[in-house]
Amino acid sequence: MRKYSFVNPKAIQGVVLWRRKGDPSKPVVVFLNGVSGLAGGGGLQSQLPDDVPMISIQAPDLTTNVSMKNITERAAYYLRCLVVELHGRYPSILLVGYSGGGPLAFEIALQAKTSSLKCKICMVDPAPYCPMNNIG
Repeated sequence: MRKYSFVNPKAIQGVVLWRRKGDPSKPVVVFLNGVSGLAGGGGLQSQLPDDVPMISIQAPDLTTNVSMKNITERAAYYLRCLVVELHGRYPSILLVGYSGGGPLAFEIALQAKTSSLKCKICMVDPAPYCPMNNIG
């Protein structure tokens, strides 16, 4: 597998990249990767208050041998990583999904209903998505 210089090999579980820890009483802004798999949101860090916690997500496929068949599996994997990383310290998240990350944000939010995290989403120019496509 080819490793790219802009992929962060030190990401927690190959996925979670902390941009800023911030105030635990505020929702963690989670920037989801798009179709490229690369972590996004780094350029927006200066646009948010200093006390807002921020995480960028990169696709684990870029650094490890992980296989996910569809967006539902990917969302479940990311949610598990976030629950483990934030457990007991940060009770809520704001998922930000741009383009291909929009449907991913939506699916994570659906699955988060049964998790310990309170979840809100922000989708920016999302790609079309229908959860029924993942059945079967």
